[in-house]
Amino acid sequence: MSRTNKAKRQAVPKRTSWKKLRQEELNEQIKEKAYELYESRGRANGDEWSDWFEAEKNIKSDK
Repeated sequence: MSRTNKAKRQAVPKRTSWKKLRQEELNEQIKEKAYELYESRGRANGDEWSDWFEAEKNIKSDK
């Protein structure tokens, strides 16, 4: 195999499944909403799981 062919083959990104891509997008939306909730609570630490679950509930109910 020539060097050029190997370089071309490595440059092509692997395909990402749509399901995985959708899950990544969903997680990003939840993360952003959870951060908004954190900020609305005055950035008080210690309740990140509640923020995440509340954000997840809000995002999924909007869909």
